[in-house]
Amino acid sequence: MVYNKLENIGSIMGSKKRVEVRKCSDCGEPTLLPISRDMEIYNSIIRYKCETCNTDVEIKPLASIGITITVGLLVLAFWGYILFGESTYIGNISLSIYGLAVVVFIFVTGAPLLVHFMNPIIKYSESNAPLTNNNTKHIAKKQIIWLEKFGLLGGLLAPLFFIAIFLGAALLIGYINYTYF
Repeated sequence: MVYNKLENIGSIMGSKKRVEVRKCSDCGEPTLLPISRDMEIYNSIIRYKCETCNTDVEIKPLASIGITITVGLLVLAFWGYILFGESTYIGNISLSIYGLAVVVFIFVTGAPLLVHFMNPIIKYSESNAPLTNNNTKHIAKKQIIWLEKFGLLGGLLAPLFFIAIFLGAALLIGYINYTYF
């Protein structure tokens, strides 16, 4: 079985890494194993392959989905405040465009989440089979992989954390400028 193969590989090679074994949505067997990781601009895509039916699945990590949700909600909230903040008349075109943006946001964030629900994690196994990185020259590869370990909650909070750091630095610079110069 797949679990025995993973354990044998890890015991032969020495150092082991944690591997997610997922249930395949096509055949229903828990044989969906990661084969590669592709780095994109702001996230990574992990490719899985089923050993039973040879189905290939691309799964975006939950932290990346969380970042997309937070940034999308912040953008929609800011845009909604500009459109609907203190205006007495809201036109049909404005409502239609804003509603279309909300629907696009739901599809953009819902599609990767659906892949996670269709292919749930069955077990974590130890293996030394490394993921092949197709794009090794990424500037923030270590930081993105580190953030992906925190899951959906880490992705939801990361943009707020970076916004707080940026505004805190601006506040500090403004305070020093106002106080001493």
